[in-house]
Amino acid sequence: MVFITLAILCNALIGLTFRYFGRWGVDTFSAIVINYWVCVLIGLAIYGTQLWQSDLLNAPWWPFVLSIGVIFIIGFNVIAITVQFYGMTFTTLMQKMSLIVTAIFGILVFNESSSLAKWIGIALAIPSIYLLNYKPQKGTPLPEVKKMPWFVLALPFLTLMVNALIDSTFLSMDALDLYDGTDLRLVTYIFFVAALVGAGILAWRIFHKKSAPTQRELKAGLLLGVINYGSIYFILLSLNSGWEGSTFYPIVNVGIIGCTALLGQIFFKESLSPMKWLGFGIAIVAIALIS
Repeated sequence: MVFITLAILCNALIGLTFRYFGRWGVDTFSAIVINYWVCVLIGLAIYGTQLWQSDLLNAPWWPFVLSIGVIFIIGFNVIAITVQFYGMTFTTLMQKMSLIVTAIFGILVFNESSSLAKWIGIALAIPSIYLLNYKPQKGTPLPEVKKMPWFVLALPFLTLMVNALIDSTFLSMDALDLYDGTDLRLVTYIFFVAALVGAGILAWRIFHKKSAPTQRELKAGLLLGVINYGSIYFILLSLNSGWEGSTFYPIVNVGIIGCTALLGQIFFKESLSPMKWLGFGIAIVAIALIS
């Protein structure tokens, strides 16, 4: 439970950090790219010359690592655009709804355990996420369907699928025994691929917009990078320690939303409304059933 708790905490802290980005006036994309390079540097500090040992040339996880690295950048842009049209609350809800797709994927593709209690727990995870993410005040109004181009209508679905694709890829890597929890050099390469792709996009932006990252983005990227490396590291450690993906991801997604609500109360003085307390109660029941 230590690794899964750390995975939940790191992912909740990522959301908290993004909220501060707005307050600090940080260019989010620049900070994201810098964060990936910080993650690479952390990997170098941990593994050193082990990162270019010859045994890695034949590592079976390369196709997955390359895919996830690219998806990280694509997913960030999809989520950022979805927030612009639908607001943070709705976007977060769609991100966490991906647990349904990931759980079904694990059960059907890798024959993970399935029981009535588990399905009820997964079903209860959805209203708990909604209630924990519920805000009574008006946020960004949802756009009218008739006035939206087709790609805007597709954004919530793409947000859900991007998160489900990332989670399902991590699940597959563990289920296929492609890595060992004692050797997580692949984490550094995931971030290296994302950093390379992001750096290319950032260079294009700098060339056309004539604006480079400032010290503000460097500091924000450094903070985010430390947390982000931990989030992926502990997710992979948790999966490799025996958790089934169809159990792990519903618990983690519910835990992240719950932890985010608590951090919001601590750092932003957000009140825990009766709706959120109800969400906490349902979440506890859901986690107990899924586990």
